[in-house]
Amino acid sequence: MVVSIKNLVNEVYAKDISRKVVSAFRTKQRNGEYIGLVAPYGYLKSKDDKNKFVVDEAAAPVVRRIFRMYADGYSMDKIMRVLDGEEIDCPRRYRHRIGVTKSDRYKDSRWGRSAVKTILTNRAYVGDMVQGKVKQELCNGVPMQYTDKSEWIVVEN
Repeated sequence: MVVSIKNLVNEVYAKDISRKVVSAFRTKQRNGEYIGLVAPYGYLKSKDDKNKFVVDEAAAPVVRRIFRMYADGYSMDKIMRVLDGEEIDCPRRYRHRIGVTKSDRYKDSRWGRSAVKTILTNRAYVGDMVQGKVKQELCNGVPMQYTDKSEWIVVEN
């Protein structure tokens, strides 16, 4: 019986801690602090404050070029082919090359339509921090699920 009570107390404690951690993350997000593991392509996490972005001077020209090409009427597929043809590192390969991502499975990655689309649609490139697009509650057995746009945490500028 003592073991059963200990297990029950531990379960309640774990759920309580989980709720507090999620609450702390939401507070950081509402304050415009980034809680993700990797910054969007073209940015790096600041060495002084891991919750802020700084412009990655090596990758930023590629991001600017993608927006310029799209504004000039290039399709996402054409942009992808041009960048791949010029052997410009895609986001995954670039992160692997600079050591942000350690897994060798990314070292031969190529530009894909989804990478170009992600860059063109990510509000981080206009200065907005958008977080909370997915939700997962491990303590309650809720798998990862996409949240409605109305539930996203958006901090402009």
